[in-house]
Amino acid sequence: MSKTTKGAESGEAAEVMQRQERRRITLTLNGRERSGYCEPRELLSDFLRHELGATGTHVGCEHGVCGACTVRVDGVAARSCLMLAVQAEDRAIDTVEGLARPRG
Repeated sequence: MSKTTKGAESGEAAEVMQRQERRRITLTLNGRERSGYCEPRELLSDFLRHELGATGTHVGCEHGVCGACTVRVDGVAARSCLMLAVQAEDRAIDTVEGLARPRG
């Protein structure tokens, strides 16, 4: 990659970040299809808590060490504080709220 091409790409990325475009993403949260809006750089943990109201996903260390933000992404454990919300598009996300058994 030439310096000119690399400079153009970083300029485009900076322009997108300055516009702070909000994107609509749809995912399956605890078995239900849900949609919301996020900025391209928003963390999945923040999106789940603030946009979708899944407050059982906690943010502790913000480095992926403590595990408080752990969710299942397509059945595999992942740290939501290390994943961007846009990466969860069309994926199945299970939080601690989804692990609770219904009473009755």
